[in-house]
Order: sequence, then structure tokens, then C-alpha cells
Amino acid sequence: MKISKQLLFVCALAIISACSGCGGSGGSGSTCVQTASCCSGNGYSNDGGTSCFSDAACTTACLSACVANANCCSGTGFSNDGGKNCYATADCSSGCGGETTTALKITNVGSSPVTIGFVTAAYGGACLQGELLTAQELANAGWCTNYQAGVNGAGKCLVTLGGAGSATASVSVPNPHNKCISGSFGTGGFASCQTSAYPDGWTQGEFTLNPKQTTQEAVDISGVNGINYALSITLADPAWHYEDGTNIVNETVGPNKALNENIGIKGVYPNSCTDCIQLVGAIPCSGLSPVPPTCNATRICNVYRDSASGGTVEFKIGGRLDQ
Repeated sequence: MKISKQLLFVCALAIISACSGCGGSGGSGSTCVQTASCCSGNGYSNDGGTSCFSDAACTTACLSACVANANCCSGTGFSNDGGKNCYATADCSSGCGGETTTALKITNVGSSPVTIGFVTAAYGGACLQGELLTAQELANAGWCTNYQAGVNGAGKCLVTLGGAGSATASVSVPNPHNKCISGSFGTGGFASCQTSAYPDGWTQGEFTLNPKQTTQEAVDISGVNGINYALSITLADPAWHYEDGTNIVNETVGPNKALNENIGIKGVYPNSCTDCIQLVGAIPCSGLSPVPPTCNATRICNVYRDSASGGTVEFKIGGRLDQ
């Protein structure tokens, strides 16, 4: 069973009614403000930095470093919150017993910090309700901030990555219960169409990992809403393959090129080509491409792995391509 690009695209965009911040138990004190000494520079405090939180409402405490915890996974596990959640892996990405769960990692290899808008899909299709890791769970865990809810479990939140080589340049998505991870992220924030900051739109990474209702995982790089950053995917497993059946060279998909330059690049959706070889429905971002847009001659945009899981899928964000 192949995962429909249209389904992924619709699910990832089934989001966006704003709501209040995440749950949790906040501190008391003065106004909650961003505080450089909190959460590796990305946190907030309402008492001058004595208590630190990951969200602008000062309700969710920062995560600590992932360290060995004798109370986790029968003594062999790790935790980043004192043992409240336990992991089998030293990056706190896969829960106990989840060595064959696929982990998702996002790394900034560019010199400047970048914020990503992390979107989790609505339940249904490859992942039913209760099977899907949600943005709300990630925000409640302190992994991301500025949570906004969508419909049917969909949601989104923000994560800021430091420049290449910094302590905050890379993040692994925490998945203590080994759930399905399905959705996308926009480079630069919550992906939109052309803006003054990003005149050529937004590059997006898309993924469905650890699906429960199918045996097929899928990833891709999307320029459907435009291009602002270079993006590549590292896949350390030869079982991954392109949609046309060809192998991944050097375990790397991409990177994408600038706007209007991605025809023929495997694993990359060209701008406005919602179905890889064509535009289906209305153009997502008016004025980004002519109608109809120029798309691929054959289906080469998706990357699949069948009847297998485990290892790490790592998206790497490079430099700006729209300047």
C-alpha cells in the first residue's frame, strides 16, 4: 500500500485553529518573558531565570540532557526528564523496546540559527487515533513551543535550531511510546506562501514513519509551497528506495535547489507540483508558478521503505537559496 502524496499534503495542512498554550504546571511570579539563560537560549521565565520553561506561557519545564537512568528500561535506558519518560536510545528518541522504531532527527548544517514549524498530521490513513505522535504531546513534553491545535489530532509547534556545531543545532523527536510520526516541517517557521522574509516560499520536509496501518514508510522534500532553504535527507539503510524503484546514492536524498530548478531531482517535489508529475486542484501559492506548472515527467518525488523500520531518518537544513 503506497501512501498518497495528496493524503499527506491534506493531513499536514489540516491544522490551523489557534489555541491556548500547552498544559502542565506553571510557576508563579511576574510576566513570562523570553530568558536567554533558559532552555539553551530558547526558554522563558517568570522569575528572572530561577524557574525555566519551554513555552511563552511558562507552563512546561525545559527538558534536560538525555542521560543514562537506572530506573529506565530495566536499568539500561535513558531519560531527559528524571525518569518520567524512558528511552532505549541515548538520544532519547525511541522508547524502551523500541530499538526497531524509526527515529526522526533534524539538524541545522547552516551557519545561522533557523526556526522550524513542526506539523503533525491528523489521524487516519497510515496512523489512527492513539497511534500517532502529536504536536500537543511534543509541546507538553517541552520539546517545542507555540503550540497550535488543528482538527482530528493535528497540530503544530515551533523549534529553534542553533547554527552548525552548536549544542542546539540538532534535535531528535522524542517518541517514548514508539508511535507513528507523520507530518512535515517548514524551514523558517510555520510554512506559508511567499512573504517579505521568504519571497520564494518555504521548503518543507515530509515524513510518515512507524506507520501502524500500512507497512510502508515515506519521506520527501517538498518545494510545493516554494523554496527558501536547501534540505537533504540522510537514510542509513539500503532498504530505502525512490518511487521509481531506484536506489538511494550515498544514503542521501537531495538537496533541493532553488525555485524552478528542481525538475528531475529525485525525492524532491518541484514548486506547485502537488502530485509530482502535475498540479492537482488549485495552485497552493498563487503567483509562485505559471498554471499549469512545469512538473516531472515520471513519479520520482517520494522515497519509500517497505516492511522495515528502525534506524534514524535525519533531515539536514542547509543555507538559504532565495537570497
